[in-house]
Amino acid sequence: MKRCIDKAWEYQTLTLPNPAVAAMVYDDNGEILSLEAHQKAGLPHAEVLAVFWAFVQIYAKSKQKNLHYQKVDSSLESTFATSHTTPPQALGELETLAPLWQDFQATHTEFSHIALETLPLHSHAIHAFIAAYHNGAFYDKTILLTLEPCNHFGKTPPCAQLIAQIAPKRVLIAARDIWGESANGSKRLQEAGVAVEFITNTSLKKQAQNVLYPFLCLRESRRFVVFKLAERLDGSYKNGQISGDLSRIFTHNQRTIAQSLIISGATARADRPRLDTRYATPPYANTSVPNVGIFTRKDIDSNIPLFHIDSRSVRIYDDKTLQELPNGFHIIEGSLQLFSHIYPLLKSPLLLLVHLSPTIAQAPQTLCQSIARDISCEILHTTTLGKDLLLWLKP
Repeated sequence: MKRCIDKAWEYQTLTLPNPAVAAMVYDDNGEILSLEAHQKAGLPHAEVLAVFWAFVQIYAKSKQKNLHYQKVDSSLESTFATSHTTPPQALGELETLAPLWQDFQATHTEFSHIALETLPLHSHAIHAFIAAYHNGAFYDKTILLTLEPCNHFGKTPPCAQLIAQIAPKRVLIAARDIWGESANGSKRLQEAGVAVEFITNTSLKKQAQNVLYPFLCLRESRRFVVFKLAERLDGSYKNGQISGDLSRIFTHNQRTIAQSLIISGATARADRPRLDTRYATPPYANTSVPNVGIFTRKDIDSNIPLFHIDSRSVRIYDDKTLQELPNGFHIIEGSLQLFSHIYPLLKSPLLLLVHLSPTIAQAPQTLCQSIARDISCEILHTTTLGKDLLLWLKP
């Protein structure tokens, strides 16, 4: 379950307004067949992906026990080249489904337009495909879920319905879904004869609940803010790029989900940034760019590149208007000085996200010098991203 929780944090805030969720399937021998996470609202949920990739592995093994997947079809490789959850071996295994998928499409023409390599992006198709062909393959499998499976038709079919259809040996759940029509997924499973257990380990229950914090804040307050900063081990944050490539990708992916991105006037004037999403990867790439807010008391040059991004609005904030952020998910990027100034002003729940680089500047500025007041934080999670460490802090 701890591995599931860690996996869910890899996509924290990228799934908003949905919660970050992860799922695992393993067999009676303890072999992990899949470990997946929900990646973006509207795409398959974690349970669906975990069941799908577990089925791919089960089917491949049933067809040929000694398969070697050294060569992966180029179209599959390009489609999933940036996926965090699809190892090369799984791509090779996916190719073995081709005859089965063709048979399925012949009798389910509503899915005839979906190529096999893009099937993991289509929840309705996965549900129908697995329901038709699972053939009791999950009778000895256990499914771990960080959150109780949804029990309603939204943008995707109910995960509880799919799990009930494949009838695994048991389902272990860390956190309950108590939010309206999506609730009672476990009841649906039990009515279908599936053994359901909620974990009792206090620490794991708390960790699973922590994963839900941004989702719950956005649901209950209608606004949620992540204050993002990048710094080195000594607390310095100036002079050149700090974060590694994977951190930069995560930041740009996160920008595509945010309603707005807010920076200080000093940053706008000194860096003259574009604040675009050019490093975003699928399924976030080429989807949207955030509106921009600038926190300043001085005039801003409208020739700065951030003003010239299509489909973007730019708004100037001061101490008063910052307290009136529109509803939605917002990112503020800046220094610890900026954070210490605006934290008392914000009327929205927030997390402080620190991209910590394992480097030291030649002229270090320490953390204590950077921050003007003590702000006590609870560490909700630490995520390793390449060489960087992401610290999710709740003030």
